[in-house]
Amino acid sequence: MPGRSGVRAIATLLGYVCAVVWLTWPLGAHLATDLPNTYPLARCDALFGGWALAWETHALTTDAWRLFDANIFHPAKHTLAYGPLAFGGLPFFAPVFLTTGNPTLALNLTLLLGIALTATGLHRVTVRWTGLELAGFIAGWAFLCVRWTLYSSLPTVPYYAALQWLPWIVWLSASSLQGPTRVLGLAALVTFQGLTDAVYVAPATLAPLGVLAVIRLARPATRAAGIRLAAALGIALLALVPVYAAYLLVVAAEPNLLASTIWTASTASLERIGIPSVAGMAMVPQPAPWHGAANAGPIGLPRAALALIVVGVALRIARRGGDDRARPGWRMATLWAVVGLAISVPAIGNLGDAIVMPHFALAAHVAPRLLEIVRAPWRLGVAGLVGLALLAGLAMAEVARRAGRWSRLVGPVVAGLVVVLGYVEVRGYEPSPYQLAPAITDEDAQVIEWLRAGSGPVLEVPVLQEGTRPAPNSSAMYRSIFHWRPLLNGYSSYIPTGYAVRMAIANDLPDPAALATLRRETDLTTIVVHDAADLPNRAAWQRAATDPTGPLVLVGRAGATSVFDVR
Repeated sequence: MPGRSGVRAIATLLGYVCAVVWLTWPLGAHLATDLPNTYPLARCDALFGGWALAWETHALTTDAWRLFDANIFHPAKHTLAYGPLAFGGLPFFAPVFLTTGNPTLALNLTLLLGIALTATGLHRVTVRWTGLELAGFIAGWAFLCVRWTLYSSLPTVPYYAALQWLPWIVWLSASSLQGPTRVLGLAALVTFQGLTDAVYVAPATLAPLGVLAVIRLARPATRAAGIRLAAALGIALLALVPVYAAYLLVVAAEPNLLASTIWTASTASLERIGIPSVAGMAMVPQPAPWHGAANAGPIGLPRAALALIVVGVALRIARRGGDDRARPGWRMATLWAVVGLAISVPAIGNLGDAIVMPHFALAAHVAPRLLEIVRAPWRLGVAGLVGLALLAGLAMAEVARRAGRWSRLVGPVVAGLVVVLGYVEVRGYEPSPYQLAPAITDEDAQVIEWLRAGSGPVLEVPVLQEGTRPAPNSSAMYRSIFHWRPLLNGYSSYIPTGYAVRMAIANDLPDPAALATLRRETDLTTIVVHDAADLPNRAAWQRAATDPTGPLVLVGRAGATSVFDVR
């Protein structure tokens, strides 16, 4: 039987699961069929995440040596490493997917459990520092009331919700790490958290810890603790080497890979001041990361929570003597908030004309390829979000304690205001109810049955703009979960050499010469045609469906979708 602390942890988790289900309703009633559709890229990136986690589960349980040879961008190799690996979401996703065969259910549970566990961690860590459950609740609630958590980033990339180790990393690193168990424990937590995302979550986790290690190493009194922290970070980095090695091998095989992405942007403002041109979203003028209503950044804490932090900081500065058990928490939460904010400031501000931030100007001169990789620096703000949520809880405890004999009244009243105002603010950003969209339609199900009955590479059209439109390709990838045939389509952070050329040829289909070329270069055996308004050569496709002597044989039609076998 679990002890008292275990019972409290379980009760806290159940409470946050209920809160997350309530805040995202009616998602809880459609877990097996629908995915969140709360952000423009949700229909692209969420499907990519479901495909990636499903492929990894499939490969690891059938032929682990083929893990990186995913079925997209055929005939390119090692295509899993062209985008986020999302390994951190596997502990949530894989058991459900293996049990039910339903990637939609597995992906939704990955999202909801990841958010609930992270809020639970923030709650329990705050309670350890303050002794107040109310303070812990404010920390967890502040995390839930950020637009980034429930509406923009996490529903768009559900595997990114596996942030549950961050609060415990903050708590453990606040100690001096006496003994090998704590050093290895911190190294393991940092490794597990880094597996969630190697480009954003791992650096966002390592940056505050690196700053803390430098601070401790600089002071003789804390140098031993600094050495232990540095050792933990070194072990974690070694454990993450295979992940980064997979990326480096792909980059080495394709020297121009970092410039081969659909997410390119104009860099005219950089060129005007002499900074080398770099591709990527990092070069787009963006709002500051703390403007939660304006962008998808994680540091958009509700105004009521930010006001509570200001009041709590003021009270703490004015405080003299008394119980100071929360001092390590204040120090660590402040460090994570400050470092998280600093590393997530966008490359270019938008105050009038574009203003290039100094650290990005330096990076553009010293390591321009780094900016090609970290295209959306505001995602690094997840470290700042964790720090700010903990500060909100610590501030709640400070306000309650300073109220003295009135704390039983003041604490709940202040907490109630923060909760209500935070809920009103986050709901004000988005339409109600929570927006959903079916992951697989009835038409998709019929097409999948035909694809499962065949074999060989598949192409889905239309693929306008040389296949760089995310939505059609990510939908094709998600459908491929149910047949795992090689797929010429693909959507990821980067695209392999030759992909755009093949998609340009695909736009000429059903021209016999284009079909012969794709057949020769890819062994193409099946084409799925979605009869949309923007389908090129629409009349020719309609003729192909009724030509018994042509190179294409109609397998079947479901709604506006036709499946052809290539003779």
